[in-house]
Amino acid sequence: MVGIGDTGSQVVVPRVSDRSEIAGRKAKTAARRLVPLPDNLKAWLAPWREETGPIITSSDVAGALNDVAVKAKIPGGWRRNALRHSYISYRVAMTGDVPRTALEAGNSPEMIFRHYREVVDAPSAEEWFAITPPDGWVPSELKWSIRERLRRLSCRQ
Repeated sequence: MVGIGDTGSQVVVPRVSDRSEIAGRKAKTAARRLVPLPDNLKAWLAPWREETGPIITSSDVAGALNDVAVKAKIPGGWRRNALRHSYISYRVAMTGDVPRTALEAGNSPEMIFRHYREVVDAPSAEEWFAITPPDGWVPSELKWSIRERLRRLSCRQ
């Protein structure tokens, strides 16, 4: 299963399921929920399919993404929960199903209507969920955390 959430959460590679489980102890609402794993996320996680246990913590992701945002000169850097907000916006655009998206996201339908509905269109959602790694992609230095990989890369330059 993959568990993705706020600070302290961990990503664990799915074994058989096409869904990600957000455990109640990790979720803001303290309620367990299942979130479908899109094909593109499965492609990004594929290098870890033989691994067990946590492969990354959200603090590793946040630091690495902020480093990338700074290098890319994104004004304001990487926004907290940007991937979560993007997922919700694109998911509701793709499915048109606000109650289902709300359940998957651990939000109320009212919150989805207020912040996420009609932010992007269905063709943009299809493009977003089609972003995949290049054919044959395997992350270098897979055994290290993202922060450690970035540190090692910056030392080489």
